[in-house]
Amino acid sequence: RDMANNVAARKKELADTIEASTSAARSNQRAVDDVKHTFNQAKDLVKQARDLSTSAIDTRHAATQAFDKFHASIRDTENSIDNRFNLIDDKTRDFATASAKYTE
Repeated sequence: RDMANNVAARKKELADTIEASTSAARSNQRAVDDVKHTFNQAKDLVKQARDLSTSAIDTRHAATQAFDKFHASIRDTENSIDNRFNLIDDKTRDFATASAKYTE
């Protein structure tokens, strides 16, 4: 009878140990799943950061090109104005020369 009680007690201890191990394994699996999920979120954030960085570089490049075009347009306008003033100076000189000859 003692032996039967002893066997029953050992069976209960073994069942309790198995239950505790199973519970710990489930808890560990949840922790592993949480780590995997966090890792995947981090990977997604890194990808988003790379995409934003690429987008920022593209935007900067486009802005630089637009600025260069704007600057070139200003230079063209300045050259056009200079040419107009030179033409006005030439015409004024021609008029002055013609006026001087006429008044002689």
